[in-house]
Amino acid sequence: MIFQFKSCILLAILVRQVVSNWRLVDSSFTEVDITENNWKMRNDCGSSSDSSFEKEKCGQNQLTYASLSKTFKFKLFLMFFFGDSDGHNSWIKVMYDTNIASEVEQQLYKRDYKDNDLIQYSIRICNDSSSLSKFELKTIVSTIGNSNTNNSTIKICVDPEKDYMRLGIRNLLVFVNTCYPTCLTCNGPLENNCLTCFNAQSLSGGKCKCISNQQFSETYIGCRQECDRDYSIARYDNICVEDRRIKSKFTLFENNIIPQSNYYRYSPLEFQEDKFHQKNTDLIYENCNGISFIGTLQFSEGMIYQMSLQNIVKFIRVRITFYLFNLQEQSKIEILHNNQLQSRIIKDSTDFQFENLISIFQETGNCLNSYTLLRVEMIFQTYDSKPKLTIQGQLQDDNEFWGLRNITVDTGFCQENCLICSDFSNCQQCNAGFKLHKNMCIQSCPIHSSNCVGYEEFIPYSRYLATGFYDLNMTKDDIDSFYDDATDAPKNYATGQKFSFFNNKIVLGGILVWNDGSYKKTWAIQDPHYAVTVYFNITYGDAYSGQFKYKMGSSSNLYQGPYTYPGGESNLIGRTFSEKTYTQQNKRVLCNI
Repeated sequence: MIFQFKSCILLAILVRQVVSNWRLVDSSFTEVDITENNWKMRNDCGSSSDSSFEKEKCGQNQLTYASLSKTFKFKLFLMFFFGDSDGHNSWIKVMYDTNIASEVEQQLYKRDYKDNDLIQYSIRICNDSSSLSKFELKTIVSTIGNSNTNNSTIKICVDPEKDYMRLGIRNLLVFVNTCYPTCLTCNGPLENNCLTCFNAQSLSGGKCKCISNQQFSETYIGCRQECDRDYSIARYDNICVEDRRIKSKFTLFENNIIPQSNYYRYSPLEFQEDKFHQKNTDLIYENCNGISFIGTLQFSEGMIYQMSLQNIVKFIRVRITFYLFNLQEQSKIEILHNNQLQSRIIKDSTDFQFENLISIFQETGNCLNSYTLLRVEMIFQTYDSKPKLTIQGQLQDDNEFWGLRNITVDTGFCQENCLICSDFSNCQQCNAGFKLHKNMCIQSCPIHSSNCVGYEEFIPYSRYLATGFYDLNMTKDDIDSFYDDATDAPKNYATGQKFSFFNNKIVLGGILVWNDGSYKKTWAIQDPHYAVTVYFNITYGDAYSGQFKYKMGSSSNLYQGPYTYPGGESNLIGRTFSEKTYTQQNKRVLCNI
């Protein structure tokens, strides 16, 4: 008689580049009903041809999983395996390939299977076609020592003995640990821990130095000329970081040739004349090395840009490229916001000085006359929806002149998805479909809150001591930090780990992990305090027949509970029985835990 066995494996591959904070970059096959994504299925481990995506559904619950019979290429994951009982070996391998010719694949995980390795029964967790169907649920955490490329591949290779044997995959998570943004590879998180650099950089003393015209840097990208306009902003150290408040709004004169169609070819800019040096010109400098710009401007001539913005806009980022011809010492270009001086470019005896703006790049060129090409960035707050930007020269001689092109305006809000701001950084009312949480607008209230009021906000001046297990963004180190000791009862931890996945979250314990045991944790609280409050969710799986209790402190008479299964809610995992989750709260006054 032939019968099936099944194996379920969770692989949490941590792609390590540097000793720092891990960053979740891929979370696939985590939904109840999974769909095809960027992971590719292949016919075998050495194939380069894609095959069709296959998935199967558990018979006992709602979960679906990616189903493999040979090879799967991916970035991180959870797996099931189906086989036979004839004693022949089958195997699973997980390989990491940097796609560099000089480097061989790294084997992250390998397991040989045969029937007597599998002691679980599938009727307890997934399919129920036969009570004799054997199964294994396994959670694998694998860490790559080093990754020296941004283009890498993770392969899951399966060699089953029989055609009906299958490997199932769910909850595939990929974490990376990044270098300092200027480093291509490194041996630590600091600026001087670089081993190699991106292009156009030099390595000295462990540091990668960007060239002057690419002085900004960004993780995974390296040096760049300027930060992205949408959702990115330069930090004080010229590192581009994510900022969801800022978005691109206007772009003017970005094309090399300014069209002839408009009478005022510099519209929507308005020319501001110098009443003492009047002239008649269309103010377009044609074909400076194939590029035209607004100009040339002399003495105190300038341009005015009257903008029309949303009322919610609280700050503006402006970038302008200037052409500066023969500027004399102490000559200036001034930028005014609503007639108030905002920023200045000042020529001194050797170079240019900048007030309240950033020089993005500077270089020299020649078209009839030599010039300095200068691109700058300035950020300033605005208090009305129609700010006026004035760009005005303060030049001395008739042989000095300037022009400009490639003007971009990016608008910033107090918070993303905010309708009414209370000030420049806090939201008072959100757009429809968003909820207000800690002065920010989010799509749904976090699990560690009640009606979008965080637990730490219930008591004035309180702070979180620890938070976790409310999403998938937890590394193995994060999980381990929540317990000092765990009881290894005989039937516990069949998955090989002390955590599992439930309802799109990582949970401590869970199906085939924790049946009868305990977790213990001691925290040292250094700051003055008078009370400790603990909130956590308890999930009873498959109409759990046992009891749950917990205590805060060391005294044996402080146990809370025991608590028993309160009745079903839904069936998301395991057998056909229902699970139930509820929130537990406990406050201890004048205690240390």
